[in-house]
Amino acid sequence: MEKSKDARNYALRLLRVRPRSEAELRRRLREKGYPADQVDQVVEELKRAGLLSDLEFAVALAEGKFRRLYAPRVVVMELRRKGVSDPVIQEALGAVYRPERVFQAAVEKARVLRAREP
Repeated sequence: MEKSKDARNYALRLLRVRPRSEAELRRRLREKGYPADQVDQVVEELKRAGLLSDLEFAVALAEGKFRRLYAPRVVVMELRRKGVSDPVIQEALGAVYRPERVFQAAVEKARVLRAREP
């Protein structure tokens, strides 16, 4: 039980630093030496508590990239690298890169660029 509590505390410390995907958290716990059954238990606990969600992680990452005008393909590559599944990636992109938002961001960027012209 004590080891499981240690694994949970370590996972919570990692999540306090920044949100993580399930795959990232699993990898970090395994690297720290926790057995697979403890890793599974901690991950399931965190998911039930609403502290770990690949969809919420993916939407938050996509939103941050969108605000900095990154293309969706960059978001896809980064989320895949972090172990997020393609269906979750597509759902997150659909929520963030909606056509009307993309259009509005393009209009705003054009306005800023035009204002810089001599």
